[in-house]
Amino acid sequence: MKSKPYLKKVSQVRSPALSTEGELYTVDCDINIVVETNEGFTMWLDNLDPVIKNIKNLPDFKLLYWIGRNLKHNESVIVINGIYKKRIEEETGMSQPSINRSIRSLKDSNVLINYPDAPKSGIFYINPSFIWRGSTDERKKQQKNVLTLIKESNLPELEQQKIKDVKSYEKAIYKKSTKK
Repeated sequence: MKSKPYLKKVSQVRSPALSTEGELYTVDCDINIVVETNEGFTMWLDNLDPVIKNIKNLPDFKLLYWIGRNLKHNESVIVINGIYKKRIEEETGMSQPSINRSIRSLKDSNVLINYPDAPKSGIFYINPSFIWRGSTDERKKQQKNVLTLIKESNLPELEQQKIKDVKSYEKAIYKKSTKK
């Protein structure tokens, strides 16, 4: 569904102005853009503000930048396994230990969330509240998924196991019903 165009404030600047009496004074001017559809979502620095405040070193920022540059359209999963770590090393000049520390740091900030079915695989969900490339509708859908993952990962182990068991059961029932 196509949404109506609207103005989105992206900045505010102070600008000199001239009154009708010829006096010079300063006014605050809003800088707006016209958003015509909901097909593209643009991230602003404000979205990253909580993450940037927690970044304590350049390697974390380099990895965050690399992730943003390598996200696919409407995808909330990124792979940072050995092969991609080599690429990150070549493209950013980071060492493997720095990459691993930065991954831990971004996980602690909830920018990266372990892929639940393979937590040690180097596959991560990207929190679309911070970084996203794609449509607004898909971003909102993925935000719900990631929020659920974050909530589930903060549960005690016994509760996490119960959720896994229920999901496995649902998957088995679904497979059984689709074979008929």
